Amino acid sequence: MSAGLAPLTVAAAGTGPASTAAAGAALAVRRAAGDDRQALADMLARCSRETRYRRFHGYVNVFPRRYLAEALSGSPVHVALVASAADGRIVALASCRGVFEGVAELGILVEDEWQRRGIGRRLLEEFVGYASRTGLRALQAQVLAEQSWLVGLLRGYGTCETRGTGAVLNVTLRLPGCLGCPCCPCCSCCPCCPAVVTNSRCASGAGRGFPGGLFPARRAARPER
Repeated sequence: MSAGLAPLTVAAAGTGPASTAAAGAALAVRRAAGDDRQALADMLARCSRETRYRRFHGYVNVFPRRYLAEALSGSPVHVALVASAADGRIVALASCRGVFEGVAELGILVEDEWQRRGIGRRLLEEFVGYASRTGLRALQAQVLAEQSWLVGLLRGYGTCETRGTGAVLNVTLRLPGCLGCPCCPCCSCCPCCPAVVTNSRCASGAGRGFPGGLFPARRAARPER
């Protein structure tokens, strides 16, 4: 994923809160960097309590320290993108963090003023493209049950599986090219079948994980019965 990406032209506001963000404004989308720390803190401060809760499932006033450090580290294991307005303000942060071989976790935060303008979708599309290029087979996300519409959005990019019946849903997006295995979100990380070693159930069986083999295949201990 290159540091600089094609500009994003935002759509008109949807049915959300009144916004002063101009329709047609061009946002720069790029990799997050270490010197974005203060701009990100400012963005989070501008986000409503509800928006912060929906992203972190808790009422946070600052980004979790470890999360932010990883997101700004430039590591290929934790890729983060920001969208910034013409005046330099960062208005969105999205991250894709490797959790298993061939599987990464998604998180997207868009400032209230810029919501419902296609920014989150654009950032999601960047990560779906990144997953395709690097051999990721599945993307995971935790969403609040009240935001079940997000599952519909994810379904546009592959096959979705949803688990959970409480306030939080665990969603796994299997990307095209992965046939999956019966007991795991992605066959390359299954702890209880041979696919963890052979990846035989993947359609292509190639290019798993992140660049550089940062998540070598390994067999986990079988769960006790």
